[in-house]
Amino acid sequence: MKHYISDIKKQAEKVTTAITGAEMREAVSSAFSDTATALETMEESYRKRGEEMRKALAILLLFWIVILTMNE
Repeated sequence: MKHYISDIKKQAEKVTTAITGAEMREAVSSAFSDTATALETMEESYRKRGEEMRKALAILLLFWIVILTMNE
């Protein structure tokens, strides 16, 4: 059993690598940057969708105004 454990430990030592402080800072910085970019993209998408909805609502409002004025 000890033989298997030591083999697994040797294989794990070959695979794992230590993460330095610089690598960690870079990974965290990259994650924040990616998150900020995703939030900006989402905000822009909602802004465009809101503008499209305003146009549709304006057209609908004009349509109803025309209908109401025609009945009078």
